[in-house]
Amino acid sequence: MKHVIRIGARWLRCPLLVLIFPFSFAHICMLTLWHRPSRLLAFSFYDLAWSVFWASWDGAFVPKSPKGGA
Repeated sequence: MKHVIRIGARWLRCPLLVLIFPFSFAHICMLTLWHRPSRLLAFSFYDLAWSVFWASWDGAFVPKSPKGGA
C-alpha cells in the first residue's frame, strides 16, 4: 500500500488502491484481532484506514517534483 499511494499517475493509482485497499484493511483487522480484539468495536478504529484511503485517492502522498526538475 505504501508504494501505491505514491504513484503520481491518477489513472494508475486509483484502480490499484481499489484492488489493494481491501487486503490491506483485512490485514490490519487480523493483526488487531490477534492483539486487541475489543479495538474492532470502536468506531475510531476504522477512521484512520478510511482517511488514508481517501487522502491517497486525492494524491496527498504523491511526492512533489523538485523545482526545476522533471
